[in-house]
Amino acid sequence: LSSKVLFVALGLELLLGLVLVLAVLAIGGPEGVTFSSFSLESILSGSPGIGLMFAIAGFIGFESAVVFRNEVRDPDRTIPRATYAAAVIIGLFYALLSWIQIVAVGESEILDVAAADPANLLAGITDTYLGPIGSIAATVLMIGSMFAAVLALHTILARYFHNMSVTGLLPRGLGDVHPKHVSPYKAAITQVSIAAVMIVAVALTGVDPALALSWLTGMGTVAITLLMATTCVAAIRYLRRNPAGTSAWESLIAPSLGFLGLALSAALIIAYFPMLVGDVDADGAQFWGLASFITLGIVVAAMVFGWVQAARLKRRDPAAYEVIAESIESEA
Repeated sequence: LSSKVLFVALGLELLLGLVLVLAVLAIGGPEGVTFSSFSLESILSGSPGIGLMFAIAGFIGFESAVVFRNEVRDPDRTIPRATYAAAVIIGLFYALLSWIQIVAVGESEILDVAAADPANLLAGITDTYLGPIGSIAATVLMIGSMFAAVLALHTILARYFHNMSVTGLLPRGLGDVHPKHVSPYKAAITQVSIAAVMIVAVALTGVDPALALSWLTGMGTVAITLLMATTCVAAIRYLRRNPAGTSAWESLIAPSLGFLGLALSAALIIAYFPMLVGDVDADGAQFWGLASFITLGIVVAAMVFGWVQAARLKRRDPAAYEVIAESIESEA
């Protein structure tokens, strides 16, 4: 069911995006069709670390195809294809739609227009080039795409809870599946409950939802970037010990390039982190304040907790640790 909902929402969103691109190119923007936004000077201007963070956040989830490895007929062929296809399609679509918004508004005006009303930027452009019906459709699909993204994230997190329960990292009861739908319903209910508590906490504390979103997005993006970088190192170590016919590109070159890119991205995000969480003085200069240290401290603490948990489990319950290792190897 979730796959069908995601497929319809994503398909309609892609279709509308392509129609908008064709409309802007056909009518033309106020400054014509320009490409200077792709220059290195434009890319490095402003706060590139913040832009990079949101760019990486937009890709989070493309790697989750491996979680469903046991549910496809030919995982060795299907999973790599799905992963590469997701990364390429997302990248091309983001780049194309971002560029067409710049063309539609004009390079000299896009920063001011986006800063004045970022939430309605795309809807305003759609209204100009596709009319009121197009604007309404864009708004509906934007809400639908957000729902689809949250649904996908919910599904993945519920599956993680389920898998961690089965391998003994979480209470065994979370691994129960529904007697009729065979879904990890207890894990799903747990995930929804955690999300509800966080939403209520933001509402009760009076925190600006936009700030809470950027804060939590930044924390999650830093965490998953560091996690992926660590995974690249783990892949090199594992494939060096268990080559199993892999090439030098697969076992060393590709994961090494991935590690370098992810480590550099994490460093840039962290460098601009104070600006993200609101540690900015009256003149707009960022400084390392309490919010920055607390947020990054949570990320570091979570990683250390994971390593300590693994070490304790390996020492106290070697059998459970081996089950987890075997599960990971079967999905690798």
